[in-house]
Amino acid sequence: MNVKDAGLARDRGDEKGQRLCKDDMIGFTYKNEFFQPMPYFFTREGNVLPLVGQYRGSVAFLIAGGPSFKDVDKSLLKNCFTISLNNAVKTHRTDAWTCVDDPCRFLYSIWMDPKIMKFVPYAHAEKQIWDSYNKRAATWQNGKPILVGDCPNMVYYRRNSKFEASRWMTESTINWGNAQKFGGARSVMLPALRILFLLGFRTVYMLGVDLDMSKDKGYHFEEKRDKGAIKCNNSTYKRMNEDYFKSLRPRFEEFGYNVFNCNPTSKLEVFDYKPLEEAVKHAGGIIGDINSEETMGMYEDPDVKFGRKKSKKDLDKKPKSSANDNSIKELEEGVTCQIS
Repeated sequence: MNVKDAGLARDRGDEKGQRLCKDDMIGFTYKNEFFQPMPYFFTREGNVLPLVGQYRGSVAFLIAGGPSFKDVDKSLLKNCFTISLNNAVKTHRTDAWTCVDDPCRFLYSIWMDPKIMKFVPYAHAEKQIWDSYNKRAATWQNGKPILVGDCPNMVYYRRNSKFEASRWMTESTINWGNAQKFGGARSVMLPALRILFLLGFRTVYMLGVDLDMSKDKGYHFEEKRDKGAIKCNNSTYKRMNEDYFKSLRPRFEEFGYNVFNCNPTSKLEVFDYKPLEEAVKHAGGIIGDINSEETMGMYEDPDVKFGRKKSKKDLDKKPKSSANDNSIKELEEGVTCQIS
């Protein structure tokens, strides 16, 4: 059934970007997500980036800002795909990163790092970034402002601000919670999980997801939060616990999307706990032990490797004569003697 998704409450700022489709439909079958045509990721110019399914079946580690990440052995993650939220990248440089708030809230080095694939709302493309080294608006040497769209390895997505679990996995834009008129409570964790799903990841392990903030428990990077911010964050955490994630887990299971929390003391109890060591072992088991992997013989002829033909070494080998071959040879010699 084709249903117009006018009720998605798309963010107007993102909608100013070029749209390459008519009114999107959300009634299509999503079981074949790697072949679905809906554009989700874009360049600054509005061209579609076909990233859906690029990491199919892989494992990702999502790093949030909770203080529990301070105690994590970062070396365990060196061969794992990681994505960070907001300024959580400060203590661990990740492969990917995402945000929803104004670009000036995030470190200059994130924007300028070409190694990090950055997923940001379309509305941010023409906004100026902040020079966190000199505490001022970032500019080029000629004085012109450095915009998000000027930065390397950028990927843009369109948001909506009306949460509905039944369509969250399949809607044509990426939800980040509810706008104030729908009850409020928005979080970057929602887009991060949807982005990972769209990219093809099917197992996500959470780190630094504590959902518990106080004066003494802020982030694993330096930052102050006043009473109002702490109250607002805890209110959002409660909504995520009791509404968003609770209603999404059955949908995740339906689509084969496995989400675990690697923090045993986290207030987020909707997702099962998994020790980090087990999570890393799972992720590493897919690619194997790269330190013991051998290169010898890898450049051998493909036809030989797959048994379609014999190698020169095998062809040069002289076949060993069997007992039967010797008997036949003796018999032939005996016959010859009798005739002569």
